[in-house]
Amino acid sequence: MMKIILNVAIILSILVACSNSEAQEGKNNLQSIRSNDKIDYSKVVLKVERGAFHYDSFVLKQDSVVFIPKEDRVGAKKDAKYYRRSAIAISKEDFKIYIDGLINKGFLEMKDFYDENSTCTSGLSVSLQINGKTKTIKCTDFERGCPDLLYKIENDLIEMHGMKLHRKFLPG
Repeated sequence: MMKIILNVAIILSILVACSNSEAQEGKNNLQSIRSNDKIDYSKVVLKVERGAFHYDSFVLKQDSVVFIPKEDRVGAKKDAKYYRRSAIAISKEDFKIYIDGLINKGFLEMKDFYDENSTCTSGLSVSLQINGKTKTIKCTDFERGCPDLLYKIENDLIEMHGMKLHRKFLPG
């Protein structure tokens, strides 16, 4: 019995050491992105995913903002814009300025997860891919416990897209 406990303790020690090492390596990678002056903006992607009744996403690339609905519904009449994929072109310069602004505001240093213990949650996930590395931050509730920067990113992409696809609240 003592031998089993010792073996379990050794395995747990190894797992903790490996996960700490990987976490530190990931942190260092994110810091290297921040100091890297040679970002290939043509491969940078910012993605916002909304939960609750939406389950849709916005994807910002160097030349466009794309809205991806939960599902495409061709015949949808009421709020049809929420059920059809759509895109708007943006300038490469505006894109670069926006991404640099997120990095300067500390996006890469933020925690990966923000939890809110409320009964009516609507998730928000924001991912930024730079130089083959991705930083994803998730909030269980976009209104409560979610950092202002993430809330701002969601609203910025909605505004850039231009169809006013703001979150809709349903009675419930």
